[in-house]
Formats: sequence, structure tokens, C-alpha cells
Amino acid sequence: MQVTTSFKLVRMNDYSRIMYRNADLNAAFIVLNPKVIKL
Repeated sequence: MQVTTSFKLVRMNDYSRIMYRNADLNAAFIVLNPKVIKL
């Protein structure tokens, strides 16, 4: 039981880190490539 709880916490932590990293990459991509956004 403790192992599964720790595993879930680790998975959630990795997921959060991946989401934050993707947000940073998307922001950098938008800043570096303004032509991508066609408003």
C-alpha cells in the first residue's frame, strides 16, 4: 500500500514537471517563432 502511494506521488510529480516543462517550451517556441501564430 505504501509503495503504490509513493509510486502515485512520484508519477504525479513527474507529470507536473513535464507539464511545466512543456509550458516553458511552448512559451519559448511562441517567442522565437511569432509567425506560427496567425491572428
